[in-house]
Amino acid sequence: MSNWEKLYSGFEQENFKKAGQENSTDFTQQTIPDSTGLQNQNIFQLKNKYIITPVKSGLMIIDQKRAHEKIMYEKLLKSIKTKSIITQQSLFPISIQLSASDHVLLMEIIDDICTLGFDIRNIGNNTVIINGCPSDSDNSDPGGMLEALLEEYKSKQKNAETDSKEKIAESLAKASSINYGKNLTTEEMREIIDNLFACDTPNYTPGGKPAVTILDIDEVEKLFK
Repeated sequence: MSNWEKLYSGFEQENFKKAGQENSTDFTQQTIPDSTGLQNQNIFQLKNKYIITPVKSGLMIIDQKRAHEKIMYEKLLKSIKTKSIITQQSLFPISIQLSASDHVLLMEIIDDICTLGFDIRNIGNNTVIINGCPSDSDNSDPGGMLEALLEEYKSKQKNAETDSKEKIAESLAKASSINYGKNLTTEEMREIIDNLFACDTPNYTPGGKPAVTILDIDEVEKLFK
């Protein structure tokens, strides 16, 4: 993991000079601990939305939600293949009443959803009880996550070429990824960077949107001419 930068051509780390942003509420600076393998390097969170770190060619900018979505997606796919998904049981199971159409959809894909770590029981009257969620997901709002998963899945139903489990994995990854506005700790940012570059294709989300980009140093210098 400490050599993730080798996956990107020219992504060797170099020292980053502070730009007088220490007091900005929109630009949070943190220093990566030596144990990460990126000694004496700086990492930043901008607007609680982007992770920024210096590279030889300029600045690497990571969209934190899209990056986490990509990480979750590849992890779910690997877990499906190895059948190693773990369900985290809820201390207090919750019941959620769905619309009739959402309930029908859920019943159609409930077996595949449960293979991804959900523990859901149908009790009738368009109502289900959520007893557990995938261990890697945010379990703070299981009902909201299930509803978001169903909405994402409906938007992907047009793609008939994609396997049902892959659609559900993509939908779950997006529904359970960290939101914009979340203030990340140094460890959380480091973990996102390490895990993103451990992915087979770290550049893009499952839906094809960019998750990471480079602001070339030449582009930066042009701003000051």
